[in-house]
Amino acid sequence: MPNILHASLEYKKGVGGIKAVLTGLLPAQASNGVFNVAIITPFYDVYNEFYLSKSIELLGIIKHIYKGRIFCSEVVKVITDNDTHNPIMHFMIRPTHNSPVAWIFNIGDEKKLYQAFPHSEPGNRVEYFVSAVAALLRLGLHDFPNYDIFHAHAWHTGLAGCLMKEFENLSLYRDLNPNNQPLRKIPHFISTVHMLTSAEHGQLTTIESVKGFLASVGLPADIIHRFPEHRNSIQENYLKRVVFALLYSDMVTMVSKGLVTEVVNGQAAGLEKIFADLARQNRLYGITNGITVGNWDARQEHNLPGFNFKNELSIIESKKRIKDFLVTKYSKLQADKIWFVFVGRFAAEKGVDMLLPAVEAINQIGANLIIMGTHVAYVTKNNVKVPAYQDLFDEINQKDNVVVIDEAEEQKKVGKLFRAAAQYMLIVSHNEACGLVSMEGFANAALAVGPKIQGVPDSVRGLVEDPQNGTGFLYSDEPEYRIENLKSAINLAVEYYNKKSATNTIEPELRRILEHVNQFDWNATPLREYIELYARVLQQPLLTYDQVRVTTAPSMLHQFSGQTRSVFSGKIFQLGFNKCGSQTIHNYLWLNGVKCLHYGNVSGSIARRIMANFTRGEPLIGPEYDQYYGFFDMEDPYAQPPIYIAPEMFRLLDQQYKDSKFILNTRPKENWIRSRLSHVDQTNGKRYVDALLDFYRRQNPNFTEVDLIELWSKQWDEHHAAVLDYFKDRPQDLLIINIDEGTDLEKGQKIADFFAGRYMLDPNKFGHLNRTPQLQTTHEVGRLKPVALP
Repeated sequence: MPNILHASLEYKKGVGGIKAVLTGLLPAQASNGVFNVAIITPFYDVYNEFYLSKSIELLGIIKHIYKGRIFCSEVVKVITDNDTHNPIMHFMIRPTHNSPVAWIFNIGDEKKLYQAFPHSEPGNRVEYFVSAVAALLRLGLHDFPNYDIFHAHAWHTGLAGCLMKEFENLSLYRDLNPNNQPLRKIPHFISTVHMLTSAEHGQLTTIESVKGFLASVGLPADIIHRFPEHRNSIQENYLKRVVFALLYSDMVTMVSKGLVTEVVNGQAAGLEKIFADLARQNRLYGITNGITVGNWDARQEHNLPGFNFKNELSIIESKKRIKDFLVTKYSKLQADKIWFVFVGRFAAEKGVDMLLPAVEAINQIGANLIIMGTHVAYVTKNNVKVPAYQDLFDEINQKDNVVVIDEAEEQKKVGKLFRAAAQYMLIVSHNEACGLVSMEGFANAALAVGPKIQGVPDSVRGLVEDPQNGTGFLYSDEPEYRIENLKSAINLAVEYYNKKSATNTIEPELRRILEHVNQFDWNATPLREYIELYARVLQQPLLTYDQVRVTTAPSMLHQFSGQTRSVFSGKIFQLGFNKCGSQTIHNYLWLNGVKCLHYGNVSGSIARRIMANFTRGEPLIGPEYDQYYGFFDMEDPYAQPPIYIAPEMFRLLDQQYKDSKFILNTRPKENWIRSRLSHVDQTNGKRYVDALLDFYRRQNPNFTEVDLIELWSKQWDEHHAAVLDYFKDRPQDLLIINIDEGTDLEKGQKIADFFAGRYMLDPNKFGHLNRTPQLQTTHEVGRLKPVALP
């Protein structure tokens, strides 16, 4: 069996997502019997108590580099998770007792793993650990196995893979082997990205810090000049340490397919170039991670002693029973209300800024909110370190119907009860690599409300997009509109639950959610995909340190399959009229990680800004929209006069934004007019027809709805003819898609084919939104002449 060694700063003990992933992934891999699985971590002082009942064996002493000098560390092992037939070895590294840094891994509390202490900074601990791991992998110890795959988690441990591959070329590491003993083979190196934000790049921002880091781990100072194509990440005074893990990996994995899609489609937090190279070389892989369902399943007695979902009770009755109990302890809550539960670190990437707007929306509709999390960001006030968001949570805690639980011990007591009682898990993150919280909710028959970002749509399928199979409500996290979008999603969630409850149809939905979660169990889809990944990595040639330096050269490409992806410098502009599936196509691109704007939360805001820029003689797409790739429904029918950007300015858009792509979304003209006649703008409550009649009747008091239909028909014919003529010699730049033709999968595939080589789109994420009910054809609509399309 292949030997797999995971490396992490967290296992069993830690602060959140990585600990949860590895605590579920490794036992699943071991129990399958396909691999011998082990993990290596620092030997934190908190492990002394954790492994008190187990035998910790000293393997020996390893020499390694830290602060440019040779240090000695103990390597120990303990058998953990030995309830499987293939037990997991947990290796740990700590300085020898007489070392000048003997206390470097003393953190006192697992929640303080990434905090600074007078005796050690987090960066110190990383440098010490990765150099020791690299030395151990290449020099070895008695009873320390040879490994076929070294799988590092997060940038903190990924650096060990770089050092492992550079070992022979680093003078300080050669000093560790004075007798020139044969080195152990280099295992295949996999690096997993658990979170992709600029704050998670391991950034160093001064000449002193960069020099100090390179000297500490034994990398040569000139390494910053080896990769000129990545000079935005590797400079003398600016260094993203994550880049070393990415460059030296045989395979880079991410914890969700959605996160991979986003980075391939240009959202990589400043690392777009390197991820484009990885995708081009087929060295980028996404696996949507999971949970151990048995640890969360509300039907199991061991998860909810005395309160598990009993067979003789409905899920609704079971949730009510738990609520009645919790209300006796948390008097601000009401058992007859809908409960939203937020679980997460109190940090910027988890959307802590969105909690107050969420509180406002939830209070306004009479629901309850329970916030459970950990303070991880701190500031100094009056020489005292205090939680950075304490004032915010003090304010939130004053609100009616809201409970904040930030004590770890209290969360351990009631965390599963609140998940089981909840109707919805609330996710408000701005970065959420994998939707583990939503999966925990599903195991407790709780739906989800969350943003359409990264890994969230991999676990949460929108009920608006797919009423039959949906598992929650998704909203767009566009900065300009995210607050109103969140509030709208919360309102939709409450309306949905109340309606289903009133019609006695909520119970089967909740039972469907309970069955749905099984696909996310570690022993199901995630494990199968990891087995496939490891088999694939072991079959491909090892990427050596020499090859790393030329991974972008054509001579390397023969080692990798996969298509070359060009950098997409242009924009995407929708040219079809509204009510032709524009929101559906916009949503499809969003779910695939392509950031687009649709109309605006204020009616026609995109159109008004573009028109204002045009009037001032400025580029049509202003700097406030630089981060967006696609623009949909660029119109404002309520302006005086109405603004329609696409018919009036598509030629100018094409001239100003080279390499852009255009979508002519269309449908049979009579269907389009029916849809327009029935449309009511949810933003302002105005009927589309009435707004336009008001405008035209100011010019002609006798203007009728029949006249409006005739005008629409004329505009339709003229615009379609103009677009088709303009792009007649450029079919590669114009996608024509009839929203009423074909299945959702066929339409999704057509769009994916059109953007192939520029964006990676999953056709399965296409779902027609806002379908217009079939109406009886009126005389005025039925007699219209259809427009001819190729």
